Amino acid sequence: MSVKTADRASAYSDDRGLRASARREGSAISVRMMAIPAVFLSAIGLVYANSASFPAMVRMGEAMELSVIKHLAAFAVGLALMFGLSRVTYDRLRGLAWPILVVCLIALASVWIPGFGRRVNGSCRWIGFGPLTIQPSEFAKVGMVLYVAALVTQPRYNVADLWNGLLVPLVAIGGVCLLIEREPDLGTAIVVFLTCLSVLYVAGAQSRHIWAVLGIAVVAAAIFTMSAEHRRQRVTAWLSPDSQREGAGYQIKEALIAVGENGLAGRGFGRGEARYYVPAAGTDYIMATVAEELGVVGVLVVVAGIGTLVFQAYRVASASRDRFAMLVAAGIGAMFMWQALLNIAVVTNSVPSTGVPMPFISAGGSSLMACFAAIGILARPSVRERAALR
Repeated sequence: MSVKTADRASAYSDDRGLRASARREGSAISVRMMAIPAVFLSAIGLVYANSASFPAMVRMGEAMELSVIKHLAAFAVGLALMFGLSRVTYDRLRGLAWPILVVCLIALASVWIPGFGRRVNGSCRWIGFGPLTIQPSEFAKVGMVLYVAALVTQPRYNVADLWNGLLVPLVAIGGVCLLIEREPDLGTAIVVFLTCLSVLYVAGAQSRHIWAVLGIAVVAAAIFTMSAEHRRQRVTAWLSPDSQREGAGYQIKEALIAVGENGLAGRGFGRGEARYYVPAAGTDYIMATVAEELGVVGVLVVVAGIGTLVFQAYRVASASRDRFAMLVAAGIGAMFMWQALLNIAVVTNSVPSTGVPMPFISAGGSSLMACFAAIGILARPSVRERAALR
């Protein structure tokens, strides 16, 4: 072997070693940067979701310990999903996108099967396996991001073409959103729709088409709202909470009182009163409890945590040289953003009341597990891209 050949082989070996080291370092950095804010927000949620739900559990005769155990179990499963999915290549995720869509559709339709679907407070949003229950719509948020990203990144697929490109994903999105809305869960349907529309826009759909679809969706949402009595009451309460102080406006007024009287540092942990008056204090209105007890500082901490995850998604999307990875990252970031914005908008009465949990904070095992699964998927492209850029 010549000296030049030996030097070249040595350089190649060193380069492989550097790349392997960079891959390990990139993996540790990317997963850590996404896992830390997610776990931090989950810790806040563990404390406040169970604390805020305590009065309601007492009224229903449920044990606080059981609620904490369920929350911890969901947290453990969520962590397992996050680290497991962070090791799945996005090439494999692209191939799984279609089966995931089919599973989502079957699960969403299963909530109406007698003995299998679970009805709670008039809503059919859960499916049960013995003592365990799962809310399929929470996982459908992530599943639809994968499906839309996989569809529009097919060879020669032109999402800028309305009839031959954009219409196909819109039909699938509309079908999934309709299934979720019929549960009824208009809030989650809106989150799924806005998230998927964001993916389509990033993929290259024309702005005029996006605005037209958004306009049609607003009209459809208005029709769905006015077709149901409980939703009409929520709109009336949104416009004038005092007019229905003892009805649909009761929760809104109490939440606004909790938010408005918090001050900079709040009343302190465990000193809030919203949990005794707001019916959904541990779920949709969890931020009212956080605002009352931790004040503006606490709200900003939560917003900063969500913002960090959205920013990390933006970094992954910006660095990704693979179009599918870029769209998945953009979709997951949009999902967290829209969900957090709608939750805060509901708590501050900026929009009519609708059921949208705060990511990682609100009570609900399915929501927590789906959020951690999204973080795991988000971490995978960043691992590969960071290693490639070294």
